[in-house]
Order: sequence, then C-alpha cells, then structure tokens
Amino acid sequence: MAPAHIRGALNIMFQLATTMGIFTANMINYGTQHIKLWGWRLSLGLAALPALLMTVGGLLLPETPNSLIERGHAEEGRRVLILTGINSILFYAPVLFQSMGFGGNASLYSSVLTGAVLIFSTIISIFTVDRLGRRKLLISGGIQMIVCQVIVAVILGVKLGTDKELSKSYSIAVVLVICLFVLAFGWSWGPLAWTVPSEIFPLETRSAGQSITVAMNLFFTFVIAQAFLWLLCAFKFGIFLFFAGWITVMTVFVHVFLPETMGVPIEEMGLLWRKHWFWKKVVLEPEPDSTLEPNQPSTGLTLPSGTTP
Repeated sequence: MAPAHIRGALNIMFQLATTMGIFTANMINYGTQHIKLWGWRLSLGLAALPALLMTVGGLLLPETPNSLIERGHAEEGRRVLILTGINSILFYAPVLFQSMGFGGNASLYSSVLTGAVLIFSTIISIFTVDRLGRRKLLISGGIQMIVCQVIVAVILGVKLGTDKELSKSYSIAVVLVICLFVLAFGWSWGPLAWTVPSEIFPLETRSAGQSITVAMNLFFTFVIAQAFLWLLCAFKFGIFLFFAGWITVMTVFVHVFLPETMGVPIEEMGLLWRKHWFWKKVVLEPEPDSTLEPNQPSTGLTLPSGTTP
C-alpha cells in the first residue's frame, strides 16, 4: 500500500514492533522473576495482550489496491490507493553471557541492553532505508556484523583458551562488540529481510511468495533455536566464526545478485529484474494483454491529477 518513496520506512515499522516486543518481553521476564510460584504464569499470560491487539488490528486492516483490482473491485481499489501511505543472539543472550562468565542477573541485564540497542537501530533504518537504499544498508551492515563476530571469536578464543575466564575489561569489551553486532543487524539485515522480499515478487504471486519467505524465515529460526546450544558446546568460540561465514555468503550474494529496489514502484519491479545482468537470463518477458485497449493501464486505474505514476 505504501508509496514508493517511503515504502522502505513504513515496511520496517514491522521490525520496529517486533524489536519493541522482544525488549518488552525481556523487561517483563526480569520483573516477574522475583514473584514466587506464579511469576512465570504472569509472564506467559501477558503474551495474550499483543496477540489480542494483533487480532483486532487484523479485523481493521484494509485490502491492498492490487488485490481489490485483481478481484474486479476497481472503484474500491482506487479509493484505497488514494487513502494510504538475530535470533540466536536474542534467544540465548542470557545463556551466552553466562557461558562467558557473567552472573545470572548480569546476563539478563546484558540481554535487555541488546534489546534496547535493537530498537534504536531499527529506528535508524526507518530514517535511512529510503535515502541510502537497500543494498548499501545490507552490505555495510553485513560487513559490520562479520567484523564484530570475528572480534568476539578472537577475544573468547585467546582469553578463554588461556585464562579459562574473562576479566572484567574483556567482558565489557565482548558486550560492547555484541551490541555493535546487534546495532548493525537492526538497521540492515533485520528489517530488510522483510522489506526486500515484499518488494521483489510480481503482483500475481506476491502473496504466495511472501508467505514462503515468512515460512522459511520461521523454519530456520526454529532450526537455529534448537541447534544453537549444541553448536555452542561443540564449537565454543568458533560459533561466532560459523555465523560470520554465513553472513559473508549473504553479503556477497547481495553485492552480486540483488538490484537496488529503492524508489522503484511495485508495478515496475519486473522491468528492474529484466535489466539485471544475471536475472535477465531467467526472467521471461511478459506477454502483451490483447484484451486491453492501446495506452490503457493494466491496473484499470486513472491516477488523480497532480500525481506522478
């Protein structure tokens, strides 16, 4: 629904809501841990509140213009068009910090800190994604995450390998570097992993394509959540190098294969792929629609005067 010039910022509002939810959950867990017997029940039960808000919001959510037009509701679609505008680190932050020598409360403080950093970095992404572009944020964020992962691996490998524990200064350094990692994730791969897929699919398959994207994201989130503790025990400090390797692959892929989608109208995204040096070999040219009159737009919409297509 969003106009092309602010589509990225509005899309990242989803990630902002997610990061605020993670931070709120951390604060609730910290507050309810001191309530004996029924504290965990209160913490779990409060999750019903955002679920209720999402359900009510879903009832109030309008249809997209493209969906309405494809189903023959052109006039209603016109009205809507004119009215509209790191998981493993976060899941296991307390366990991770405890394994590095932090106490129970200190590890929880550290996970709350990373949650706050994630909210701040997501806000940065909202204000930069439609100015700097998707590719710049993904590539620069990927490089920053790789550097942070390697630094943490070196510190843990050298100090834990010799001293078997981290000094206070090295512990603080590790927390700061992990916060820099979360900061980079929050303004690059975190929100843009949702934004870019929502832009690149053609109109006819966008719903199915985005559903597949979400399903794959949740599937690998589940896999990492189940395997992280085992990987941490097996790889020790090497777990950070393991993830740094995958981030390297992701960043190189973006540099080579992802075109810039900033400011490109959704309806013209297919043309962007057909001009790309690689994807033009696999993206087929659309067949002309013989049912349309010459110069008639395929959407059937007439833009209001003073607007730019």
